[in-house]
Amino acid sequence: MQPAGGGATAQSHSLTAAQQWENVITDWYPRLEERAYFVPSVHFNRVHYDRQHVGGRHVPQTDHVPVLVPQLPVADRRPGDQSVSDSDIRDDRTTQRLLACLRALADRQNEVMFVLSQLDFGDYLGEPCYSAAANAFARPIDLKKKKKKKKTKTKEAEETEESLHEGDFDLLIFHREYGVLVGEVKIVGDNFSSLTLTQQQQDAIVVKKVEQAVKQLNKAEKVLTHILSDLQPPPRVRKSVMLPNLARSQLQRVLRNNLQLEQAVCQCMAIQSGVNPVDVCLCADNLSHTATPFDVTDDVMTELLQWWGHVMTGDGPDTSFKTHYRSVVARFAGPATTVQVFSVSKPRLHVHTEWEAVSETGRCFTQIVLHPVQLDVLHQDQPLVYLVGPPGTGKTLVLVLRAVKWLHDCHHVHIVSPLGEHSLAAAHMIDHQVRQMAGSLAQHMLHLHVTDVYKEDQWRTTVQDLVTRVDSRGRLFVIADESTFTDLR
Repeated sequence: MQPAGGGATAQSHSLTAAQQWENVITDWYPRLEERAYFVPSVHFNRVHYDRQHVGGRHVPQTDHVPVLVPQLPVADRRPGDQSVSDSDIRDDRTTQRLLACLRALADRQNEVMFVLSQLDFGDYLGEPCYSAAANAFARPIDLKKKKKKKKTKTKEAEETEESLHEGDFDLLIFHREYGVLVGEVKIVGDNFSSLTLTQQQQDAIVVKKVEQAVKQLNKAEKVLTHILSDLQPPPRVRKSVMLPNLARSQLQRVLRNNLQLEQAVCQCMAIQSGVNPVDVCLCADNLSHTATPFDVTDDVMTELLQWWGHVMTGDGPDTSFKTHYRSVVARFAGPATTVQVFSVSKPRLHVHTEWEAVSETGRCFTQIVLHPVQLDVLHQDQPLVYLVGPPGTGKTLVLVLRAVKWLHDCHHVHIVSPLGEHSLAAAHMIDHQVRQMAGSLAQHMLHLHVTDVYKEDQWRTTVQDLVTRVDSRGRLFVIADESTFTDLR
């Protein structure tokens, strides 16, 4: 039996947690009541890669030509193989385009809303360090426990209820004035032109995808109703099937030829009699062209606003949600909820705020792309290699990785600054990066030499010193940067 006052204690604890989360989002999203926020604020595309072993390090390599190598190692990340399918790549392109159009709508219409994309049910209030506080709130995992208590349902109903706690929200919009909109995105239609399919075959695929979308939207509504059940009155949950790559005309034809599916769509999205269900679905006609996804013209905006009016603003505002807006955002995008994005390294990154997204974007751009010819340089044992190319093409990184590889092969490595003080910064940077990547191997086996090839005495002294360091097989392992072939000839 629960002790007297136990419920009040739990409630006060949950309120304290909610207030703390609201304080956090005040710092994270300072203009929450004035503008739109998108979380993640940057969509990170998925990239397939395998691992190669270079210089004692696992280096991710893509299916095509580039190899991504962080300029500086990150201690808490370890790259792992990640498989990305063609549908994942198509999904990323579609998501980028959809979010770009919604962002343009929010900016031009001054919409005050919070947009979450690709949020797993399990990530809602799923941060382990907040588990004690999160237990006071309804969560998707609760729906799994409820399933066991009901024995009289059909097999299909039991399977649906059993999986209620598993899934994700493709798109979740919390609008300060109009309440909640959940969207289910299907990428059907973008590859029809490249496939030899009859119209009947195409329509059959569309039927299957729309059926899936309806089922997933109904599931998402049940999950949202459950986790927001403490809000009184409960917020209005709007739903929309989103088919960004499918023409409205094709969807219209499919629904007219399948009255059962049309009825399911109308029932799912609570479409009133006389309203065309296609108008409540988001189609390719409502969005920018696939070739120019970020070019949201006035014509595109007109089409997008027509859909927006049907799905969001047409029924009028949800006046009660305004009082819950901040607390709902604090739950779904505050510190207790995990907001994950794709990363070429493990663990997956958590990106709640715009500055975190900017930081990770910068990290992505500081990754160097190595092409096959550069990989060949790293794997071959040529007696003399001279790297030529414009700034920023990865020459120095190849030198660093080559030095690390030599150290792993138990060779002494000599870093030479050939132009005295003029090339000393580059030499020190190579020395620093090699020591970071090679660890203890560099302690006694990495040597830095400063000389000037235009001063004969200095250069002769350096050469004589290096000659004394030749190994038993007559080999010398030298790295030099910031020089020209004329300098060293």
